Amino acid sequence: VGHPPPRGIRDAVLGRIPSGSGSLKALIRNRRPVVYVCGHIHEQAGWARLGKTVVVNASMGRGGGGALVDIAVGAQPCVTMLDGV
Repeated sequence: VGHPPPRGIRDAVLGRIPSGSGSLKALIRNRRPVVYVCGHIHEQAGWARLGKTVVVNASMGRGGGGALVDIAVGAQPCVTMLDGV
């Protein structure tokens, strides 16, 4: 779990300006965690894959309500995005 998203993954400010971390992207590609959770870019709540890693932007801003991530041994992570309150 960290604050910024990796560069190019759910990181577009105003829908067009990539604002994620290139160093973090390289770290995720190198270490290959099952899941990485961030939340800094409020406009980009949701999830995507970076290689085999599921990247979840669990932002609670701009209508997002966070995310539930179910991780079971031997299974792919299951992400459920929650509606904002």
